[in-house]
Amino acid sequence: MTPAQRVDSMFQRLDSDSDGKLSKDETSAMGQFGEMLMQADSNSDGFVEKAEATKAMAQMRRRGGGPGGPGGPGGGPGGGGPPR
Repeated sequence: MTPAQRVDSMFQRLDSDSDGKLSKDETSAMGQFGEMLMQADSNSDGFVEKAEATKAMAQMRRRGGGPGGPGGPGGGPGGGGPPR
């Protein structure tokens, strides 16, 4: 799944008012990841828009973090996946 596809899926689940951006209240259900996501608010308007989230997800993916990456669920030994 590409970063843009992940963001689309995330917005479908979390954007409760369908305004095309995520607020701190909407991301709070994601716990620590939601807090990190709010840091993607590059224009400091208090909301994360799809473009900001997509950029942040792509950066996380390049660094090897995020869902499925090293240290993430299913990311290999010690990555929170099932024991081997």
